[in-house]
Amino acid sequence: MLHEDTETLRAAVAADRIDEAAITAATNDEARELNALIRENRVRAGLVDDARTVEGSDGLSIGRGDLIQTRRNDSEAGVTNRHTWIVQQVGRDGDLWVRDTASDRKQQRTVRLPVEYVAEHAHLAYAATAYGVQGLTAPESHTILSDALSAAGVYVGLTRGRETNRLHVVAADLGDAREQFTASLERDRAERGLVEATQRAQVAVSGLTDDGPVQEVNAERARLSKQIEKAERLAARWEQAAAAFTDLAKRHKAEEDEQTTILATVENEAQRVRAEVFGPLVVQAVDDGTAVVTAQSPLWQASRAKDAARGFRKRSAARALYAATRERETVEMTARRRWGSIPAAATSVEPWAESVTSREADAHPRVIEQRQLVDAARKAQRELTAQHMEERRRLIHDVFGDLRLGNPREYAATWRQHAERRTPHPRHHRGPARH
Repeated sequence: MLHEDTETLRAAVAADRIDEAAITAATNDEARELNALIRENRVRAGLVDDARTVEGSDGLSIGRGDLIQTRRNDSEAGVTNRHTWIVQQVGRDGDLWVRDTASDRKQQRTVRLPVEYVAEHAHLAYAATAYGVQGLTAPESHTILSDALSAAGVYVGLTRGRETNRLHVVAADLGDAREQFTASLERDRAERGLVEATQRAQVAVSGLTDDGPVQEVNAERARLSKQIEKAERLAARWEQAAAAFTDLAKRHKAEEDEQTTILATVENEAQRVRAEVFGPLVVQAVDDGTAVVTAQSPLWQASRAKDAARGFRKRSAARALYAATRERETVEMTARRRWGSIPAAATSVEPWAESVTSREADAHPRVIEQRQLVDAARKAQRELTAQHMEERRRLIHDVFGDLRLGNPREYAATWRQHAERRTPHPRHHRGPARH
């Protein structure tokens, strides 16, 4: 697959990337760039949740649905080096619940990765170096050819796919691509020694002329300058967008805190007013209930005395029973008229009193008024939440258009890194570059 430049190549690989594909890059930096692009595409497609994330060891966000790789054995967590996992959940504390990619649906193995382990020993694994994909077999493979990719890396990358293996090259034509591929197969690692490296550098420097390699270097520097300008422009744009989101979040937080305080104030006042109304009522109900159960005892005693009375004492016992019955009826009628019911026994006076006075208190005008104030505050809070969601939606549309691309802070950091990586270090301008 031929591409006109590196950015086009990475965009194509990220766009064509299928689930379970193996993507091989020469360096960790190249793999990180691809991981960032692939994750952005998956977030846009709804395959990855970007609402709650943690940061991995590569500095990229990790959310539910992401593919990650663990980079250190940890027997306590049950993970091994270079094993891949699918994130199933991001906890509130930042811990990850992940599923082993090697397990099937019937026998899924899930482990918990502490947030500290994730920050130091786990990262996105959509793309990896040749070391990272060794031993992996996938339906499809993508290998990115660059000057840093050795023959071993080419071999590993191009033997991962069962059905398709693609080699991606930045080249003007097929001949240029063939030359780069041949050079990569002849390329060995840097262990050949400092002497050989020095000799190659001397030969390269001795061939520099104004109309030869120097011209190419200057052209490359001009191209890099354009890329730096573009990266800085995009970084500034995303930094401005991130600042807008930050300002909006601060304003929303202040308004939410204010409304929360208002709601808490009216809820506390409603509780105070209800307690103020409820207190005297429950005291009265306890007194009335106690009078009802207390009046029962003299009635029972008078009834037993009448049954036991003989002769002339029977008449006085009957009068006493009549008086006790009238007293019982009077206190019971008073309680029923006031509360609608009476307690069944002495042990149920207090529960009965709380029950009947609770209804009375809830129907009190002062309590009703406070409850209406609480309902109004809760409604205002719901409306504020809806307003904030709409304001955030409009800002997202203004920044991203019709597509939800991701986190502007991450884009700002990514393009700032692009600019810094393309800016030549001062020590690289010595010698012929001064021409």
